[in-house]
Amino acid sequence: MNRERKSNYTRPGITISYDITGNRPYIEKNPDSVLLKNLKEAIEAETKQKAVVKAFTGYTDTAVIAGKLHNTECMSYGPGSLQYAHKPDEFVEIRDIIRCEKVINYLVMSLCGER
Repeated sequence: MNRERKSNYTRPGITISYDITGNRPYIEKNPDSVLLKNLKEAIEAETKQKAVVKAFTGYTDTAVIAGKLHNTECMSYGPGSLQYAHKPDEFVEIRDIIRCEKVINYLVMSLCGER
């Protein structure tokens, strides 16, 4: 099934054109990824636990960006549990948000050469 659709919208002085592709490729883990190496280091430094890399069965825009740019340095990381995503009473624990803030701060500082 071809899910691609095109649309053009024209008004005097304005022309808009866009393609809807439904392109949602999976992202393969790149074992040589500098970003992944640094993220794992940040997780271990901030949580004192071994970083675990696994497939994410949900969907994020990361797949679209990685696919469009052919970039194997894209990945998703953040708070919350897929178990509660998009369900009644969806929530994210504050301590999980704080954990992610610390990990991402560590990651950015490392990538900027500040660690």
